[in-house]
Amino acid sequence: MKFKIDENLPADVAEILEQSGYDAVTVLDQQLVGMGDLELVSLCCKEDRALITLDTDLRRHPDLSTARVPWSYCAAPLPPGQTPRP
Repeated sequence: MKFKIDENLPADVAEILEQSGYDAVTVLDQQLVGMGDLELVSLCCKEDRALITLDTDLRRHPDLSTARVPWSYCAAPLPPGQTPRP
């Protein structure tokens, strides 16, 4: 499986995936910082890569509901007393 790591995650994520035998690149490595969500997802489709991001807005984007690219967002632990947003 191939992965693209969004700019909002540390490059270490790609390194960990590569050490585990996966093909992983970062948005920073590819000089794509600032690229719009739709363009990034389109590029992931062309490259046959899953997108890993902290961008929770992707799941609400109507144009991405039928996207061919698998994607996932990483969640940081919530502070005590805070509940997750839907």
